[in-house]
Amino acid sequence: MKYIRNGYVTTSLGDVGGNLSLLGAAEIIQDAVCMALGIIGCDNIALRDKYNSMWVFTKNKILLFNKLKWNEEYRVESYICKITKITIVVETVIYKKNNEVCYK
Repeated sequence: MKYIRNGYVTTSLGDVGGNLSLLGAAEIIQDAVCMALGIIGCDNIALRDKYNSMWVFTKNKILLFNKLKWNEEYRVESYICKITKITIVVETVIYKKNNEVCYK
């Protein structure tokens, strides 16, 4: 299962130089992870209602390969790549329109 969404770098996601900020990239990644888990019924709302539990980010590493500029189109893809008894590892990549990897 892979979650894919297209979007544009909005003003609220950018820094003063007009690039996607680290915080903006983290927001895109967090939203993609939440939506990917929601598709399989493991989002926090479902977990709270069914099991009185929730998941939390314990580790987040973002690598920058290419910058995205304000109003530039991107595609984010998120998918589960490893599951253990207590963890789920989710890989999320943000691409430029030309398929160059920007953030991973």
